[in-house]
Amino acid sequence: MPTAAFVLSLVSTLAAADTVSIRVGSPSSVACERSSGSAGACTLTALRLVSTDERPEIDGRLDEEAWLRAIPAGEFRQFAPNPGMPASENTEARVLYDEDAIYVGMRMYDRDPENIRAQFVRRDDHKAVSDWAHVYLDSHHDRRTAFHFATTPTGTRVDILRSQDSKEDVAWDAVWDVKTSVDSEGWTAEFRIPLSQLRFGTSGDMTWGVNFMRQIARRSESAHWAEIPPESGRLVSLFGDLDGLDGLQAPARLEIVPYSVARLRRETVDPNDPFREENDTWGTMGLDMKYGLTSALTLTATVNPDFGQVDADPSRVNLGTNENRYPEKRPFFLEGAEVFNFRLPPEGEAMYSRRIGRPPQRRASAPSGGFVDAPEAARIIGALKLSGKTSSGWSIGILNAVTNREEARIAASDGTLTDSPVEPLSNYSSAKLGKDFREGRSGLEAIGTMMLRSLDDDAFATMHSSAFATGLNGWHRFGGSRYQIRASLLGSRVAGSPEAIARTQRSLVHLYQRPDADHLTYDPTLTSLSGLAADFAFNKIGGGHWTFSLSGWTRTAGVETNDIGYLTYTDVAMGTATVRYSEFSPGSVFRNWYVNVTDMAATTLGGQLVRQSIQTRLHAQLLNFWTAEFDVMYWGSSVWPWTLRGGPALRREPNTTLTGTISSDSRESWKASFKASYRTESEEVSERITLTPSLEVRPSSRMTVSAAPNLSWNRSLEQYVDGVPRLLNGAAVAGGASEYVMGRIDQQTASLTLRLSYSFTPDLAFDLYAQPFMSSGRYSAFRRVADADARDLDARAPLIDAASLSEAGIRYEVDENGDGDPEYRFRNRDFNVREMSTNAVLRWEYKPGSTFFAVWSSARNDYLITGDMDVSNDFDRLFSAPTTNIFMLKFSYWVG
Repeated sequence: MPTAAFVLSLVSTLAAADTVSIRVGSPSSVACERSSGSAGACTLTALRLVSTDERPEIDGRLDEEAWLRAIPAGEFRQFAPNPGMPASENTEARVLYDEDAIYVGMRMYDRDPENIRAQFVRRDDHKAVSDWAHVYLDSHHDRRTAFHFATTPTGTRVDILRSQDSKEDVAWDAVWDVKTSVDSEGWTAEFRIPLSQLRFGTSGDMTWGVNFMRQIARRSESAHWAEIPPESGRLVSLFGDLDGLDGLQAPARLEIVPYSVARLRRETVDPNDPFREENDTWGTMGLDMKYGLTSALTLTATVNPDFGQVDADPSRVNLGTNENRYPEKRPFFLEGAEVFNFRLPPEGEAMYSRRIGRPPQRRASAPSGGFVDAPEAARIIGALKLSGKTSSGWSIGILNAVTNREEARIAASDGTLTDSPVEPLSNYSSAKLGKDFREGRSGLEAIGTMMLRSLDDDAFATMHSSAFATGLNGWHRFGGSRYQIRASLLGSRVAGSPEAIARTQRSLVHLYQRPDADHLTYDPTLTSLSGLAADFAFNKIGGGHWTFSLSGWTRTAGVETNDIGYLTYTDVAMGTATVRYSEFSPGSVFRNWYVNVTDMAATTLGGQLVRQSIQTRLHAQLLNFWTAEFDVMYWGSSVWPWTLRGGPALRREPNTTLTGTISSDSRESWKASFKASYRTESEEVSERITLTPSLEVRPSSRMTVSAAPNLSWNRSLEQYVDGVPRLLNGAAVAGGASEYVMGRIDQQTASLTLRLSYSFTPDLAFDLYAQPFMSSGRYSAFRRVADADARDLDARAPLIDAASLSEAGIRYEVDENGDGDPEYRFRNRDFNVREMSTNAVLRWEYKPGSTFFAVWSSARNDYLITGDMDVSNDFDRLFSAPTTNIFMLKFSYWVG
């Protein structure tokens, strides 16, 4: 070994974590070696094209003279399955650039090219089982964010926005080009990435971060140029450097995407309904625009945005107190979503974009024999967004959207038409400002959100007139970026009429009226409500087999973000400790495995213990690439303030949940998995079994078909039924006590999720999604809560005497003394739900950035007040249920 190389290698071993060594593997390739988990920069030099004649033709063939002159990055190192070992096949990556674009050429050598996995998949399906070539560009050089581009041997395009070092946003889309070719030496990929699609500073250091990755499907192998040890828990901060970018200037950036939509809605309608026709046609136009204010800041605007091509949300029956949270799927809000991210652990967030354009919050009801025509969602009049990051480390995001005042039309039985307001004119705003320090290893962010409503009608008296939240979030990495401290604090304030604030205090999120919450005071005269949320975490994120996390969070009862964010419950403080051991290298039985233990404890701010649990999880991949996971959670005795929806906190029995999953080798043309879960509660209070098998088959390189049935059985003796007032002579007793009724539920749920994807070309794909869903629940053995904190079930909630119980339509009546005058009534909660959701989408990107959609969406719904379930009969009823079919064509054209 030459003396200089030996000294450099020795210094690399002994020096601080941020040092690396660079060695030349051959006169034409640069290899990057570093000690495990270290940061720093291996350097690759980009070649500038001095004339337009030197620009390569994007055809997937690296035969231009410029490619031969560019220095290649080579000698990749494995991330898996043998971390740190040289890649099994050679790979070379070269970078060119001019005033318009970055060009990347990758040559993937393969000694067995006939076994290259060349799968056709739809755009952004980055988890498809195929060979892949990846390019990462940290153009801000902040070691936290990166633009990620990837392709398969068939030319499929995937673009991902990376943030916070390792997080990904697959929804981000850019306009770029790639071509591939397969030959006797392997395959090649030729990327052209316009500078207009990247964000970067134009002053000071023009060095970017860069990395390349190759995946070989038949070996489940992934390898990087700048090595990413799996134990590091990092990505962007370990990239190499890309230099040679002299005099790079961001081009003028203006992108306009006009669109038009035509829709046909077909459904069975009542002939007396004046609002609906069997065939209802509708059309609209709109515009999206992006304008580069500077090289780093982008202004995005939309007028009359259309989100008609989104997938259907999965069906669920929610018997709990938490609102279902569904992911955002609308393109305007998905782009740059990471800029506005501000979490409220464990599942809340300050900004939840699905609040914008939400279904109307007020329901309009028709008189007997009448009809209602209500809007499906509040129409977004317009939205504007400014986002970006400067070369000095400042990040900024500003969002403003206005939704229209919506009214439902009501037709009385005599034909009289009236309007009923269901959603007010509303304005939603969010702003976030951040600054990185120490090359992204430390940082501070501030966020502010605001919602304003025009409450010009008494019908909106129960809504907030305004909602504000302000928060700070900071992080600091140290010890070679192996350790991280993070903390955040957010304050909120909502205002409105006394009726609106009283409604908020009584809601399931806050429950100020709980009789055993001595630390809370329910005040129906308030016109505003304020609160705080805070969290803290100390983690070892990588750098060895052992990692850990210590975290805690708290929310006061008055914190409220649901007007523009998402929050499930308040008045809680929780602490969590997790320790994990991971083995990344293959052994005699396992290819890799990890085991972790998590301990959690939580109380209300009044000191009631609401959680004490311990969880152990073991995950392992066998040498044959099958995987298995086993999970055990034990939850000790505690109370749950939310079960009785405003009543006292109900004691919960200790329970244990066992979960196991096994999955087959994903390299095959098929993949099967089976997941089973069993939950049992002491004293046989409850029991739940869930079975989820799945099968995915790839009959050809263009088609993927999957089926995932789900079966569950749920039995609980303490399922909440109703909270009702005591009665006297049939009327509620003023200021009287309430009765809380529990019951035994026997619930069965069956669903089947079917997906089919066929790619005709990398830019033309067809996707079909279908989910039949059935769930039934029967209630019996009703109990009246007597002592919510009693440890014995019969003392806590004694059975209601069957002799005093009688059915009265859709309700039950309880006559305790037999005088014919019931003391309380509660609802019959039996249900039988049958739903069928189907989506078929043909997507054609006929030119970069311009798309054509053809969509068919079908929905069947049937609901009965009965707890019986017969799969055969329910399927018959499902396919005879009323159906709504929507056919839609959408055409957009990108100008840029």
